[in-house]
Amino acid sequence: MTTVVLNLDLPPQDYQRLLAAARARQRPVAEVAQAALAEWLTGEERLQQARAVMREFGQGLGAGPVANDVARRHDDYLYSPDRA
Repeated sequence: MTTVVLNLDLPPQDYQRLLAAARARQRPVAEVAQAALAEWLTGEERLQQARAVMREFGQGLGAGPVANDVARRHDDYLYSPDRA
């Protein structure tokens, strides 16, 4: 696996928190930092996906008649074959 070296400037209090987390888990600081970054990136990807879905749901709002049975038939509206 190819890796890239990253030089990261942290405020002293953040470094101390990172160091404490690494010590508590008996793991190298770099491993804990890599895991934290990977988790954050995954969260960002999920957030972008959720925003894309919300934009898709917002398309066409107000462009047709309002369904008055959304509470009763929400599964039909969300999972109907023509939604794909």
